[in-house]
Amino acid sequence: MNQYHIHGSYDYFCPNCGNSNDDGRNISKHPCPVCISEFHENIQEDEIVKELKKNKTLKNYSSIVELNIKLKEYTKIFSKIIQSEPWSIQRTWFKRIVQGKSFTALAPTGIGKTTFGIITALFLSHEEKKKSVILCPNSVLLHDIVDRLNEYKTLIKAKTEVLYYTSKFSPKKKLEFEERVKNQDYDILVITNQFLSRKFVLLEGTFYDFLFADDTDALLKASGNIDRILKMIGFSQEDLGKAFEYIKSSFKYSKNSSDETFVQAHKVLKDDVTGIKNTKKIGTLIISTATGKGRGMRPKLFKALLSFDIGGKVEGGGRIADLIDEDDSEKNLLQYIKKMGRGGLVFIPISKGTAYAEIVTAMLKKNKIKAVLAESGKMNKIIKDLKEGEIEIVVGVSTHYGLLVRGLDLPETIRYAIFLGVPNFKFSVNMQEQANSFQLIRILGALSYVLEDKEKERVEKQLRTLKKNSFSPKVIEHSYKIAQEYYTKPEVIESLKKSDEIVFKEEDGNRFMLVPDISTYIQASGRTSRLFLEGFTQGISLVLESDKRMAHFLSRRMKWLQDRAFIPLKDANLDDLIEKVNIDRDKVRNLKQSKRRKKIIDKSKTALMLVESPTKAGLISNLLGKPGIRYYKSFSAYEVAMGEINLIIVSTMGHVYDLTTGDVGFHGVHIEKDFFMGRYSTIKSCKSCKKQFTYPSDVCPKCGNKDFYDKKDMVEDLKDLAKEVDIVFISTDPDTEGEKIGWDMASLLSPYVSEVKRITFHEVTKRGILEAFKGIGELNENLVEAQLVRRMQDRWVGFEFSGILKEQFNEFNISAGRVQTPVLGYIIERNKENEETKKKYYAILTEFFYLEVLKEQAEEVKKTKQIQISSLKEEDVILNPAPPFTTDTLLAEANRRYSFSVTKIMELAQELFENGLITYHRTDSPHVSEFGKNLAREFVKENFGEELTYTRSWGDEGSHECIRPTRGIAVQSLRELIFEGDLFVATPLTNPHFVLYDLIFKRFIASQMKETKIRKQKAVIKAGDAKVEMERNIAVVEEGFSKITPPYLQEPLKKSSKIPVKEIKSVTRSDKKLYTQADVIQLMKEKGLGRPSTYGQIISTLISRGYIMEVKFGRLIPTKKGIGVYQFLSEKYKDIFSDERTKSLEQIMKEIEEGKTDYQKVLKMIYQEIKPEK
Repeated sequence: MNQYHIHGSYDYFCPNCGNSNDDGRNISKHPCPVCISEFHENIQEDEIVKELKKNKTLKNYSSIVELNIKLKEYTKIFSKIIQSEPWSIQRTWFKRIVQGKSFTALAPTGIGKTTFGIITALFLSHEEKKKSVILCPNSVLLHDIVDRLNEYKTLIKAKTEVLYYTSKFSPKKKLEFEERVKNQDYDILVITNQFLSRKFVLLEGTFYDFLFADDTDALLKASGNIDRILKMIGFSQEDLGKAFEYIKSSFKYSKNSSDETFVQAHKVLKDDVTGIKNTKKIGTLIISTATGKGRGMRPKLFKALLSFDIGGKVEGGGRIADLIDEDDSEKNLLQYIKKMGRGGLVFIPISKGTAYAEIVTAMLKKNKIKAVLAESGKMNKIIKDLKEGEIEIVVGVSTHYGLLVRGLDLPETIRYAIFLGVPNFKFSVNMQEQANSFQLIRILGALSYVLEDKEKERVEKQLRTLKKNSFSPKVIEHSYKIAQEYYTKPEVIESLKKSDEIVFKEEDGNRFMLVPDISTYIQASGRTSRLFLEGFTQGISLVLESDKRMAHFLSRRMKWLQDRAFIPLKDANLDDLIEKVNIDRDKVRNLKQSKRRKKIIDKSKTALMLVESPTKAGLISNLLGKPGIRYYKSFSAYEVAMGEINLIIVSTMGHVYDLTTGDVGFHGVHIEKDFFMGRYSTIKSCKSCKKQFTYPSDVCPKCGNKDFYDKKDMVEDLKDLAKEVDIVFISTDPDTEGEKIGWDMASLLSPYVSEVKRITFHEVTKRGILEAFKGIGELNENLVEAQLVRRMQDRWVGFEFSGILKEQFNEFNISAGRVQTPVLGYIIERNKENEETKKKYYAILTEFFYLEVLKEQAEEVKKTKQIQISSLKEEDVILNPAPPFTTDTLLAEANRRYSFSVTKIMELAQELFENGLITYHRTDSPHVSEFGKNLAREFVKENFGEELTYTRSWGDEGSHECIRPTRGIAVQSLRELIFEGDLFVATPLTNPHFVLYDLIFKRFIASQMKETKIRKQKAVIKAGDAKVEMERNIAVVEEGFSKITPPYLQEPLKKSSKIPVKEIKSVTRSDKKLYTQADVIQLMKEKGLGRPSTYGQIISTLISRGYIMEVKFGRLIPTKKGIGVYQFLSEKYKDIFSDERTKSLEQIMKEIEEGKTDYQKVLKMIYQEIKPEK
């Protein structure tokens, strides 16, 4: 391998000995030079093992090979039985079992979870003499599994003893069964959940190496069964008791974290549970579940003892045709049921109730449709009859936890849904009887739409409190009193009646409101589009609604929350949709019926997706489904199924590695024969003082604390997880820093996976993520090398010159930087100009304006009692909207308008991005994508009229887009969607978040609107012996973007009028105003210094070092320390810290990014420039 493909040596990289290795070797799956001295290109795993054995250095590499050997053995048996190799997800599951990991089996329909459980139990008994148990929900599935076990064991000539139990056994056979159980005369036991509950005493004390719980929804609802299956794999009742005490303590931890006695007791419980997990022989548990639900706290035992949480299948909704028609008559319903045929669900709004559902069911039966009403206690039979064609249509009420809305997963059977009215909440607002917390959230939410200012803030504050404390009687009572107060005010009632967000009605003296139930519609319509191996099945959802407002509300919110647009039924090609629905049902049916699948190609992949932020990991997993979670020492791994890809999402929490601060080379960079190679150590973070360091030490170098986080744990956990998957997707942020993090992780994990790919998304939305998977690519080595140069240069300059400064100034909080030093110079120079150009003015205040007059030009001004308008002109001018925000303009505007610090702005923007509300916020491009233009066009059309739309691209398309909202939701609606729980956000949002979102939203929408014509007034004002010219905007002549960002208008002046003077005072000021943070950012942009990702960091560093300080109105002035440091550096090291040199280096970095310049030559140049100065 060419040495230029080696970028650095990393701790814990070697896949064999676990010590350091370079990225070049690791990418080639090659151990370090200590293990195998000579590099062999394209060497295979078995050859590496031979070489390691020859050198007597074989260690961890054997585990990689042994896992693959074990998988080959399993594949051989699997293939004999199924005549096809296991699919990707099944291979992953098997690897987990080999490594002793328990988990929830999440996979699309048709993947063969039951088949996997059967064959794995056979393999473990036949090859490893291990005992297994398979749990079934009913006797029908039990007999099918037993038949398949007997068939499969014959195919592989296994002597496996299969034992099972049914209630239909004769007394003699039951006794024989009990005797065999007692003597453990079997290899695989197949039982039902009912047997487990009633006859567990027969099994107690028997250890099972493998327990496969198939379709366990009913099992999980009985907390006793959870205890029983945990005992079967090796836990005692005492273990369960300790674990449950730890769970209860964890729930109380946040409220008692300041109580040292409680914290110590919690630690003892945690250590006890850890000891149980580490010392006991524990079997492996696989849970296969449709809904992923368990009652109470008992399912938390899985997390405490086996490090996983139960997830659920992906909810439907991938391919639904949302249709709408204004005819909600029963006649129209019947017409479309006859057209679409069997496999339909009919949903009745809860406001019409079960009685109307019964009427509709009777009407369908009268018209010879095999229809039935969904009833509790009868659903198992209804589902069976629906599958077998005995029933064509099921009618139910559309409520969030309705029988048809949740848990119904029949992808081969259910084809369409018809809603006879928009699902809704109907609340009485007579306020004469206590409402529950759920109703109060909606009632207060409605108030927040129509109240303003302090009243609005009061209601929203209570709404937040209620959501956090929804079971508190005191909070509920106080919330009710607030609601009652407002709902008795006539003006509030009138506002509610006119609201566009709710339907408020009065009938027979009763007041109530209807709110579209978006969540129920999403869940209910999702029954028609389910996940299977090839993706989502095509589904049809038809809403019949005559109330135009309800239809509009549903349509708008579905667009906001799901990016799903309703199509008028008259515009849809229903015949084509029905054909697609039928084709997909045939595919699912064939997959389910195929016990031998040699004709079916495995398109699936199991993938590990790495992102930087835990917030982003959580949000992505929830956008794609209901994740199962596995808990590692250093992170949580979220697992979701999305069609062909089973995705495991993990956050690296930023950089994992950085240049070491140990005694290596030149500040962590080894140099040999003009080749520069970084030496990287895992980042450590002190739990006490929070200092981050890479120094090889057992204590924090700042405070001496021995308790610190070390990302070495993450390195080991990621290696462990990578062994399970086929491919790793690097999904770090789309910039050079994200590319470097990605490169480190790709290099680390390459020995354990067959592929590593790069995907980038510029918005954390479902649409953005799915789009990213269409553009799978490679890591950009040029960007990585540019970031390497930046980091090494920063390290060299920082360490070299900080040391010099510390010695010179006898100060520890001191540093130098290529960019920060010239920027400090600008602030010092502006401060000097400000002091040198100060002049004295008379400041005149009137009722209409404020003006200043130079004292030296107008001594008579101080005696002035009134001001005269001596000349007045008016003209109409066109104002064009500003482009959407880039990083620098966002920082500047938010700082100018709200006095947020640049650090605060970037934190807020980061959290808005990670919560999927704005596009990526580190960008220097104002470009707007076609999707962005369409988003703005729809918002403007709906809110202001199509005639005010004027879309613009704002520059050529590049790698980044402007900063814009991801949905067409104005801030008020966004707040309500979040407060009411309709829009999921991974972290709580505060008022500053909404303020910044509003700024971004309005700027973007304005950029896609027509120009505005305004009327300007130009006046000449006479004050004593002075004349002053003044301009003011007085009116909007033609509306455009002014509809969303109104210009500041002032009252028109009248010619020859005399205006009384209120106050005259002397002021001293300069035309050279001191810089604000916003000014400095714009200056950096103009000068070509820094990057979008570093603007805020540079200013923050100057402030934290005490070089500059903020004074009145956010103005920046240099400190004595800052002036001294700048003078020292600029006089002694001018060539290194000049803005010309810094700017030229930024240009060189761009050339490296574009592949035009060799990064090693640049490092040599920088080294020669810096090293001699020591």
